[in-house]
Amino acid sequence: MAERQTVSTTSGEAQDHLTRLTREWQVLSDLAFADLLLLVPAIQDGQVGWTCIAQNRPHTAQTVHVHDQIGLFREEPYPAPVTPADLAPFARDQSVVLRRVIPVRFQGQIIAIILMERFARVQIHPSLLEDAYAMAVRALEDMIAEGTFPFAEGDLPSAHVTNPRVGDGVILLDSTGQVIYASPNAVSAYRRLAPSTPLIDRPFSAIDPGYHTVKQAVESRLPVRGEISQNGRMILRRIVPFLQATEITGAMVLIRDVTEMRRHQAELHVRDVTISEIHHRVKNNLQTVASLLRLQIRRTQSEEVKDALVESVRRISSIAYVHEFLSGTSGDTVQFDDIANHIVTMLGQGLVGKHQEIRLYTTGEPGLLNAQQATPLALILSELIQNGIEHAFPNGQAGEVRVSFDRYQDRLVMQVSDTGVGLSNSEPLSTHANLGLQICESLAVTELGGSLHYTPGQPGAIFTVDMPLAAIGEPSSIGGQFPSPKNHA
Repeated sequence: MAERQTVSTTSGEAQDHLTRLTREWQVLSDLAFADLLLLVPAIQDGQVGWTCIAQNRPHTAQTVHVHDQIGLFREEPYPAPVTPADLAPFARDQSVVLRRVIPVRFQGQIIAIILMERFARVQIHPSLLEDAYAMAVRALEDMIAEGTFPFAEGDLPSAHVTNPRVGDGVILLDSTGQVIYASPNAVSAYRRLAPSTPLIDRPFSAIDPGYHTVKQAVESRLPVRGEISQNGRMILRRIVPFLQATEITGAMVLIRDVTEMRRHQAELHVRDVTISEIHHRVKNNLQTVASLLRLQIRRTQSEEVKDALVESVRRISSIAYVHEFLSGTSGDTVQFDDIANHIVTMLGQGLVGKHQEIRLYTTGEPGLLNAQQATPLALILSELIQNGIEHAFPNGQAGEVRVSFDRYQDRLVMQVSDTGVGLSNSEPLSTHANLGLQICESLAVTELGGSLHYTPGQPGAIFTVDMPLAAIGEPSSIGGQFPSPKNHA
């Protein structure tokens, strides 16, 4: 295996600069119809060259590199040019690949290069679009070589916001704010705002209803993103100023019609609010039922009836808490970790006597569950903990009740174990005299599509619920247990 040594020429700030560059360079790749390779200086077997640390393919053209280039060593081009420069083309797949190298400068030092490669196209005269794109490419190349692109501040790309792309629509402005080019998609977007509005050779301030956004980008020398709406249409724009030293030489406005997306988001918001309100009303109704049962508890003289009603109130309270949690979240999913911790705390405080030493623990994280799973699982958890506290430790015996969760890719396993006396017989849970255990098994099978098993502990009892997970997105863990314990005394 060849020995490889990478020459470290980048500080933490310079590495951040390269990271920002790879977040922003899709626009350069699309405008240039080219693959981009980010190369840093390296030495391999005593040979000075470059190692590829990032790669980008265009959305607007065929890729030159079908296979990933990251990690590959190149002996050329070396040394880095001071300004963008063309390299010798080469042949591939009966086509000619044009090559260009762009120095990446940061704080006056060249810390990397961008190798731009694209297939040559046979044509007599470039189209208006290609001429406009080439002008924008040269402006971005010069900014990269000067160290002013990518921007360190402004409305930068993030994991939560998708910026418009070149294919969505692009408008180019000169240094005076005049429109010198508008792509067909950009023209269509603005004509939906104002049907008779021409774009080319007009001041952008006369076209755009939110021109203050463009003015802000020009004055701050930073990219700015904003939305405009008119005639029922919504347009997202990102204005990227072109800089030469500190002077504005023009600007690029990336445009995307987001009307349908915003309407869909509004519909989802209304749906979430409606679902939240339903859960809130269900919770209130359950609490009303629980209050009525508490009134009945105070009126009845039978201790047996009182005990049965108290257990019913606890069951209703567990279900109500799930709906309370769902009413405060968007959608139909809920973090069951918080529900489990609440149930453990509530039962520990409500059932463990002042002079009884029973400690309750939870370990693992069940993660996200939908409402159809969370409600029966909460009730099972409440029943099993209550069963352990009330029956596993007779005569004030001390001990522990432990709840553990193991989440896998397609299923969730919950165990409730205690260090008490265990079950007195080996009858199936469905025929056991304990109503709570019968409820648990019924819910595990019919509502969760899983199973409930009892195994003797040493000492005590172990109840295991094994249930499949519904398709609600990525699980919290794949094929493993969450080790972080959460203790509740």
